[in-house]
Amino acid sequence: MGGLPELMPRVVVHGETHRPFWVGGSDPATPIGYYEYKVYPDVGHPIAMTAPDLAIVVIGDGQWIIEIPEDLDGCRLVRCHAFVTTEPASGPVKVMLRRIRSGALDALMLSTPIQIASGDLSSYDSAPPVIDPANSGVRTADQIATDVTAADGTAAGLGVTFVVAAV
Repeated sequence: MGGLPELMPRVVVHGETHRPFWVGGSDPATPIGYYEYKVYPDVGHPIAMTAPDLAIVVIGDGQWIIEIPEDLDGCRLVRCHAFVTTEPASGPVKVMLRRIRSGALDALMLSTPIQIASGDLSSYDSAPPVIDPANSGVRTADQIATDVTAADGTAAGLGVTFVVAAV
């Protein structure tokens, strides 16, 4: 079963997720989860040596996955956005959010993807993604996966922000 040796170490991506206990609003007791994460390569990988905080955006499911805590049980996805730190040169970056629930089929939370157009750094410059109301709800222990459905191989430093709140 011996295959060819790997010519380059595998890229191990890491991320950081930020979730403050309370983010604005009129009622501090209202559950809200603000998530922001950025994907970057493992220190020591050849890519990391030239750009330590950037990973080339590649097509693939589950680029980053978070779990919904119990205080957000019954909340809904209300906003989402994506950005890169190196803009795509020849095509858009498209990102979908997918809900994973034990004992159920995965569900796409967006009817249209988050899109970063060629030459842009942010999805704020494109048409906003459409959240699917039928699949926007979350329960304790649900997972939300970030799936990249389009990438041109030049964009780097993908970051995703989304808000889950009681509405």
